[in-house]
Amino acid sequence: MLAIDQNSREENNIKGYLFRRKWVLIFSLSVMVITTIPYFLGYWVENHDPQAAWRFTGFVFGVEDGNSYIAKALTGMTGDWLFRTPYTVIPQKGVIAFLPYLMLGKLVAPPGVHEQLVALFHIFRFLAGILMILATYDFINYFIGDERLSKFGLVLAVLGGGVGWIGLLFGKSALLGSLPLEFYSPEAFGFLSLYGIPHLALARAFLLWGFLLHFKFAAEPHNLDYRKFLIIGLLWLGVALLQPLTAVTMGMVLGLHLILIVVQNVKSIKPLVIENGREVAHYFKIFLYEIVLVLPYFIYYLAAYINDEFLKEWSAQNIITSPHPLHFLMAYIAVLPLVILGFISTIKQRHIEKYILICWLILSFALAYSPVTVQRRLIEGIWVVMVVLMLSGYQWLRLSRPDKKWGWCLPLIGMIAIPSTCILLAGGGMTALTPMQPVFRPAAEIGSFEFLGSYAQPKDVVMASYETGNAMPAWAPIRVLVGHGPESADFEKFKNIVESFYDGSQDDTERQMIVDEYHVRFVYWGPDERKLGDWNPSQSTWLTQVFDYNGYAVYERVRQ
Repeated sequence: MLAIDQNSREENNIKGYLFRRKWVLIFSLSVMVITTIPYFLGYWVENHDPQAAWRFTGFVFGVEDGNSYIAKALTGMTGDWLFRTPYTVIPQKGVIAFLPYLMLGKLVAPPGVHEQLVALFHIFRFLAGILMILATYDFINYFIGDERLSKFGLVLAVLGGGVGWIGLLFGKSALLGSLPLEFYSPEAFGFLSLYGIPHLALARAFLLWGFLLHFKFAAEPHNLDYRKFLIIGLLWLGVALLQPLTAVTMGMVLGLHLILIVVQNVKSIKPLVIENGREVAHYFKIFLYEIVLVLPYFIYYLAAYINDEFLKEWSAQNIITSPHPLHFLMAYIAVLPLVILGFISTIKQRHIEKYILICWLILSFALAYSPVTVQRRLIEGIWVVMVVLMLSGYQWLRLSRPDKKWGWCLPLIGMIAIPSTCILLAGGGMTALTPMQPVFRPAAEIGSFEFLGSYAQPKDVVMASYETGNAMPAWAPIRVLVGHGPESADFEKFKNIVESFYDGSQDDTERQMIVDEYHVRFVYWGPDERKLGDWNPSQSTWLTQVFDYNGYAVYERVRQ
């Protein structure tokens, strides 16, 4: 029989659930507190800067994306309920996406909007991280059953990484054109989601709980309540709202379960033992109940994609490709031997749920090199699956060879897998203690952003360099021509327009044509803009200066 946590069947309320997972809750709180320390250090440095020269962005890695999250929240503050990025001037119809960040914006008001939004972002990160860790433990313990092994699996699933840290010891941070996966891919492992990408952490929590409830409810055909499967559908919808691509993964895996049920009921094949009178029709009904809530959203999103040119551009530029296959080998080599044993034990013991995990694993690595631009997004959750199979292999090894001592295996895997996470935490702390861009921004520059936030109207367009354009919408609810790789539609075109605008190769008549064509109200002039060329906006009669402080100036278009 598949090992199942019997206590979980008796959990009738949240209080009882948390009590039975006291250790997991303490572990999750500890992890999230530790991941918060670098951010506290950043604000400590800002507040103890004797010259008050720097302002902390609130992020210690992935700062460009971090700025975009705060910018999304800022659009929510100014009234938006649909996602419309401030990083483009291309018309947008708006789409239901990034709802958590839009909702954060509804909770703030001047003054100190940026600080409030960053604080709310990290509260969201903290809570989403706790939920992800709890869901990870529940998922692992369902398959493993052994509490001690499940706790080890949780630690590994949360804090584990690959062997890329070995390359760092020898001064090789990149191999075959890419950093090791654990240093930039939240999908490949998970720690980065806890560290700074809360919507992905919450999406994984819903994903794992959705699968767990599916396995539990589907295994009880004599006590069937289809309302339970609506709960799974609600979790699936939550995944879709947080990260649509993860919802696609969830749908494919649930579909795999249905296919396996069909296969095992084909009399001419019968590779598995049919238990409890399971029938194909029963599982078709389950799948329909699970999909009924999320299907309208998928239809809506597809229709929005077809009818919105911006969404097409965004999708085309949202390139998240997989690295060389050797990077996956480096990422998972520590657990690979036991994962292979987990494969073997699953086949021998004929566990239908673990068959699904094997299919999920194979499918994910196939999708990782499928002809789409978002390959790497489709491996979400695969690390947790590998941990389950690894522990299954360890259990089978102990049972099949009880004469041998295998206790050294798991500590060795931990020693190999944990250092990458320690490096990420240490790197974040050191980054927070060293004021420099992009983690910090000059205080004078932030002053100019805050001026625009009070002087400009929401969604006014500002001409600025890419570097400035990324940070500015996180402080002021304005729009820029370019500032975020995927979200700045027709990126290369507008990047060239901005660079040509400042480099002195155009005359003022051409600049005025650009300003009028894209409805630019303000022209920004700071150090990053000066690097692009020697044009000085103060010499243009069609611009009037409205802000000037310590090397940062803002010019407004003179309306004739």
